[in-house]
Parts: sequence; structure tokens; C-alpha cells
Amino acid sequence: MTELPVPVSSSYLPLMLFYVDQRQGTQFVEINWDTAGADMKAFGKGKVYPFYSSPHVQTITLKSTEKLNEGTFMLNFTLFGVTDVSLPIRHNSTASDMLNALSAMRNMQQVSVSLSSVMEGSEGHQVAWTVTFLDLWQEPSLLSPIWFPYGCNISSCTPFDSSSPIPEQQIVTTISSDVGPFLPQAPLRYGK
Repeated sequence: MTELPVPVSSSYLPLMLFYVDQRQGTQFVEINWDTAGADMKAFGKGKVYPFYSSPHVQTITLKSTEKLNEGTFMLNFTLFGVTDVSLPIRHNSTASDMLNALSAMRNMQQVSVSLSSVMEGSEGHQVAWTVTFLDLWQEPSLLSPIWFPYGCNISSCTPFDSSSPIPEQQIVTTISSDVGPFLPQAPLRYGK
């Protein structure tokens, strides 16, 4: 069996049956009258066309007038009609901490997280996490942040020790990129 030298992930969709290069193969025929399918050797010739789709990416940004020393928030997320809330996420969480909080949600699919920026300057302090949805081929809902007193009670979320110029926008989620269309990549030879 020939292996495909393609990184197989949910962003790649290898298609072979509908895009077989017929000039390289034979007609699909049954082997015998009592077989339940086509000649597998005929499928073994031609080309495989991998299709790639860019993933959906969201950025969660926490802003404050000065560097935070304490405070937590949570994220609401709805997917396929199921809504869940993350565990509390600290103001200074690493990418790994954020990934653990998201992965614990019962409706979360496969994601990767990176700490995309930590900035301090005249406009205050800002931390941003980038969340990439690796296995969704449709647009998910936003990861909606809640914190005290904006949707999260004090028993679940520790208040931030610094405010934001616009308190109700201290944490925002933005879409960095949408799910892209599946585009063909270079065809791969498959078979002999």
C-alpha cells in the first residue's frame, strides 16, 4: 500500500474517488459476478488530490490600565446547540493553561492556543490569546468572555485589580480569520 506524503489533519481533505486521473488508470469493473464492488487495482492508479481549508481563528484580548496582579474570567461557547462555560482562566494564563480550560469544555473540538501578545505601554497592559479551531469546517460561535461583574458572579470569577478605560470591554473576542474554502493542492501520484 502506498502512503500519502501529506500531513493529514482536519484542515486537509484527501479526495481520491471523484478526482482520479482516468488517463492513468483503467475502467472501474467488478472482478466477478458475485463481488460487491469495483476492482480495487483500478483504484490504485491515478492521482490523489488533497484539498486544504484554512482554520477558524479567534483572538481573546484582556486589557487593563496597568499590569494585573489578580483576576479571572470564563468563556461561554456554543457549538452544535450545546453551550458550556470554561473553568476560571487567570489573567496571566499561559497558552497551555488556556488550552486546558478550553479542552475541559464538553462541547469543545480540537483547538490550539498561543499567547499572541503581552504588551505594556502608555495605553496600559494587554494580553492576547489566539485560539485556532483545528477540526471545524464551519464557523463556530464566538468564545464569549464573562468576568465580574459582567456575567460572572464573585463566587466564580475573581475581580480584576485594575480596570479598563471601557470596563464592559475589558475582555473582547475577535475573529482573526474565518474558515476558508477547500482549495486543491498539488496532486499526488498514488499507486504504480
